[in-house]
Amino acid sequence: MLTDSGNCMVDEALTILSVLASNHDAKVAIVKASTISVLIDLLRTGFPRTEENAAAILLAV
Repeated sequence: MLTDSGNCMVDEALTILSVLASNHDAKVAIVKASTISVLIDLLRTGFPRTEENAAAILLAV
């Protein structure tokens, strides 16, 4: 969902991930899923809300 630029659910998915990132097991799953590079790309190309959520997830991880 995070890599599909035509998907209108990117912001919602990031919001859910940012909440989950407060849990240790979820942090491990986020890293194992190789989402770090996707989050960095969203920081560069996303809308303000997208960038904010991506930054929050990266800080939590």
